[in-house]
Amino acid sequence: MLGAERVKNAEIVLGKLKMSNPAIVEAVYSCNETILTMTFLDAMLGIAPMDDEIKLVVSFDGDKDLLGTPEKFVMAVSDVPGFMQRLQAIKFYLTYTEWTVDLEAKLDKQIDFFQGIREDKKLLKILLYTLGFGNYMNGQGARGGAWGFKFEFLEKIADVKTTDNKRNLLIFVIEMIEKAEGEIINSQENLDAIEMCAKTPLSQLATEIGDLRKQISYIDKAIAKQSDHPKDKIKDYLSAFLIMIKKKADDFDDKYKKLFWDRPSWCVTAHLSKDCYTHIHPSQARTISVREAARLQSFPDSFYFGGSMGNKFQMIGNAVPPMLGQRIGTAILEQVFPSQLASLRSSVA
Repeated sequence: MLGAERVKNAEIVLGKLKMSNPAIVEAVYSCNETILTMTFLDAMLGIAPMDDEIKLVVSFDGDKDLLGTPEKFVMAVSDVPGFMQRLQAIKFYLTYTEWTVDLEAKLDKQIDFFQGIREDKKLLKILLYTLGFGNYMNGQGARGGAWGFKFEFLEKIADVKTTDNKRNLLIFVIEMIEKAEGEIINSQENLDAIEMCAKTPLSQLATEIGDLRKQISYIDKAIAKQSDHPKDKIKDYLSAFLIMIKKKADDFDDKYKKLFWDRPSWCVTAHLSKDCYTHIHPSQARTISVREAARLQSFPDSFYFGGSMGNKFQMIGNAVPPMLGQRIGTAILEQVFPSQLASLRSSVA
């Protein structure tokens, strides 16, 4: 009844597992980790029946003993509500530590790097000279005169070797800086930080956080499939974990939030002076600029902010938005000095 390829795969997997269908069903219901190893879960997910396959096999009204081994397997697991979602949820439960630890490490390194750009003048010079070098090479072309570049570009120039294959283009740019500035720029710490950020762009982090949310959805769906079966432990097994991992995902979201073109921005805070990961550009793989943060706070483009980049972000985040202050002040005047305000408005008109 199933496709030839599906039948072949199911027969191979079930033959290797050497477990009866009732034993498989009981292990999934009871969330028995002794049986539900990663090898078992991966094997089961490879042959777990789709909804249309379950409907096809369950609709068979002939002699069930005449069904093949794969069809009997489908018939058995069809009695387990959300069989595939349970497998996916349990697999994530057993592997979530490596998911979250790896993602958290990448986020923290990115945040440290961007803080370093504001505090480490040598690192900032590498980026500025790289931009200038790229604009010089691109000349008057479409890519010339750029105001910035994607971090992935740094990895590309690090892969461009000199003719003697002893240096790369990034090292060449750094040597240019040292010659022009008269100071040592080439530190392994700077190069390691640049390489890490180049290999883990913001778009990739957004994808990984999205994947984490997808895994959490499997747990929600699995718990929703709790049945009255006496051995069904899925809700007890995953409920506490669901609360914990959702909080962990929310913590990631607090560190990393992408703005939307068609929605209001969330609060602009002074924390932007540390990092801007709470305000990622809607369509570009970068954090917002000082001027963009000022626009979100309703400052006119003509308004000047002094100091370092960190100082500017701190001033913008601490400020009362001008348009908000205007509205609040107008509301107070309307209540306290209504006649004077009316007279002022008429004189202006």
